[in-house]
Amino acid sequence: MLVRAADRVKRGMILTGCVMTTISFQLPQRYQIVNGLSSVDAGVRILPFGAGFPVGMIGGSTLGSKLRVPAIYLVMFGSVLQIMGCALLGTQSSADGIDHALYGYQVISGIGCGMTYQMLYLLIPFTAVQSDKGERDPCQKGQLLVHV
Repeated sequence: MLVRAADRVKRGMILTGCVMTTISFQLPQRYQIVNGLSSVDAGVRILPFGAGFPVGMIGGSTLGSKLRVPAIYLVMFGSVLQIMGCALLGTQSSADGIDHALYGYQVISGIGCGMTYQMLYLLIPFTAVQSDKGERDPCQKGQLLVHV
């Protein structure tokens, strides 16, 4: 049962990484090819995604710790935001001008990616097998012993 949960966490992190990589590469290419921007201008235009990512990480951690929301609910909510932002990014036309709503969609997707990534990262200790965790030495405060 624990091995299955660990595999699900790994899959979730891989899928979140795919979205982050896709947005980080395809959006600047779109700006360069469709809108004729330079590479620096295209890189500046994905800053809303980069700004939304840490907001999602901080927001997810805060919701989980202060309001005691279970991490799995935050993973699902972050995934919904991530999918919604990416779906809205896909609805943009290939017109010459850049629609300002595109930046809002990047923020939505960035918040979703950040929240999902952070919550999946925090779920790792709960899904790891006990033999992989190590044990605490009662004589030394806070240090872990790892059996190799």
